[in-house]
Amino acid sequence: MSLPTQIPASLIKDAIAYVAPDGALHAMTDSMRALIEDVGAHLERLPLDDDQQSALLSGQEVVFSAATTTWALSLVEQEEGRWLLARDVTDRERYQAGSLASARCRRLGANAASLAHDLSNQFSATLALSSSLSFAVANESDRQTIAELEAGTKVGMRMVRSLARMLVGRGEQAEVFEAGAILEDALSLVRKNMSLSAIDLEDEVADGLPQLRVVHVEVVQAVMQGLLVLQMLTPSKVRCLMSCEQVAVGGGRERRCVVLRCYADGVGGPDADAVVAVVQDQEGKWDQVRQRPEDFESLALCVFGQQRLGGELKAMIEGDSLRLDYVWPAVG
Repeated sequence: MSLPTQIPASLIKDAIAYVAPDGALHAMTDSMRALIEDVGAHLERLPLDDDQQSALLSGQEVVFSAATTTWALSLVEQEEGRWLLARDVTDRERYQAGSLASARCRRLGANAASLAHDLSNQFSATLALSSSLSFAVANESDRQTIAELEAGTKVGMRMVRSLARMLVGRGEQAEVFEAGAILEDALSLVRKNMSLSAIDLEDEVADGLPQLRVVHVEVVQAVMQGLLVLQMLTPSKVRCLMSCEQVAVGGGRERRCVVLRCYADGVGGPDADAVVAVVQDQEGKWDQVRQRPEDFESLALCVFGQQRLGGELKAMIEGDSLRLDYVWPAVG
């Protein structure tokens, strides 16, 4: 049996093109034909900047993206002419990007821990000074100013600690936390944004709430993301009410739960309907938000996160308000 003298182009996965003297690209494989359809059938039409174009012509490998694929391009010269080779390096580039992002996050976490420690020392010094001054000041107006300084400093300390906990990875170990402290951490991260947007923010925590066994970073971030979504809808007021109720989580038996109800007053219409659709996954809405992050992708992630923690996230229209309900099973 004689061997074939030519390999069928359909068996060659790399994209290969012959480069004519005038720079025109003649595809030799199916993958190159598909690439040429995206970028154009000429060497000078490739989506490269001047430096990349010069590097390619000098024989170096350059990387660029077309559609959903990342390609590594190189030119090979032989006696009969030049050939353009393109390798699909999408997976390689994603891995490298992920590795770099992880390294940046680790460095950011380390810097956050150091910064939080330094700022905590400064805040503590401020509180110590204000405490000393409060005994030496007789004027009531000045005493009120010192009290406001102390209150603002304590909010700053909590905000720094909350950010540090979110940035410094400690694994995914669930721990027991006070329910009210979780809400306070989330509010410390959004209160300034709400104020700048002229949105009144009110919170009320019932006395004697049970504790929660949660991953602190995840649950605080879930509440924070929900509040930021409500802020995007520009309500007149946001109210956060936390209480203890008997709730059937996940369609199971009723059990004692901590429920956080977040109301966005004065919100309705298509924007409110869109939030409800995301939380309830109506008509494959989760698939849509993965393609369009502006459609509250973070809220879809919160739904998954709540379920992962054994709780739920619900959304509904109540009168002229949009309501988000966070439900967590109580400890004990």
